[in-house]
Amino acid sequence: MDADGPGVLARNVRRLREARGLSQNALAKRAGISQTAVWGIEEGRRRDPNVSTVAALAAALGVAMEHLLLDDGPPKPG
Repeated sequence: MDADGPGVLARNVRRLREARGLSQNALAKRAGISQTAVWGIEEGRRRDPNVSTVAALAAALGVAMEHLLLDDGPPKPG
């Protein structure tokens, strides 16, 4: 992770995952990706994941893909 910390995608994925009460492993299973991939994205170590990975995360979190990429964050749950 660089001095700027995790990026927008990392912050949004973590925020939504935690808001939904999901572990990284549970999100990974829902998205059909590895827990290591979720961890890497949330830690900012995977800054350029495949579009298919972002789409799978968005679907698993119940948001449109662009909500994971917007700097103002995803919509509030509820």
